[in-house]
Amino acid sequence: MAELFPADLYPVESNGDMGPEQGLRMEWELTDRKLNILILQGAELCFPATVVQAELNQRRIVRQLQGGLLYDAATDIIAQRQLLHRLDKRLKDATRYGKCVLPEKDLEGLIDSGNVTHELSRLLNQDNQFAVNSFQLNPKFIGHLAAAAARLKLMPQYSLLITGHADDQGSLDYNFQLANARAEQVKRYLMIFGLDESQIHLDSVGETDPLLKGTHPEIRLTNRRVTIAVIETKLAPATGKGATGKGEAQ
Repeated sequence: MAELFPADLYPVESNGDMGPEQGLRMEWELTDRKLNILILQGAELCFPATVVQAELNQRRIVRQLQGGLLYDAATDIIAQRQLLHRLDKRLKDATRYGKCVLPEKDLEGLIDSGNVTHELSRLLNQDNQFAVNSFQLNPKFIGHLAAAAARLKLMPQYSLLITGHADDQGSLDYNFQLANARAEQVKRYLMIFGLDESQIHLDSVGETDPLLKGTHPEIRLTNRRVTIAVIETKLAPATGKGATGKGEAQ
């Protein structure tokens, strides 16, 4: 009965020790984000029973982790990954061959590009700070990446320029490499969430472009970040009078 009610896991801290339990919690977070993306893409409309089963599985895994049943949780996470992979494939096949036509009103909120660059930029440039000497993302930022990837998959005319930053501790060369690793980690998660590699571009400036000046811990935390620019790189499909022939960087 407990699986019928939602439950929360405490977040995995990026600067904490990463043992088996923390790794499983992160894996659960990834499967949860993947399920949310599939629901946004219409899985609940086309395959409602499978989505209900997947949601029950997610809750079961939470209970197992809360109870310290790590082996059971690991086994169910593997099974859940396989279920979501099958659901993803079935959804793509169904929409490709017209076996499940999604009502336009259910997707219009996802594909309306009127304010898309502002919306995505706001989403991708918050909660994106890092621990000292770390390129691990915090769970809240991973959630933002999942939501952004779900939208960008439907809008291939947009791409992202991800720039890694570091604070002023350490050598210039080390900070450049660390900032680049941060940008690479963001790219890795975006691709996990289904974004095409051709839509992702990377850069690193190390410590040379701080958001704030100073050596206080709070300032250094702010400067340990990635910045993500949303760029219109190619022409969107023509939809009427508003179509233009030039892309515009935002």
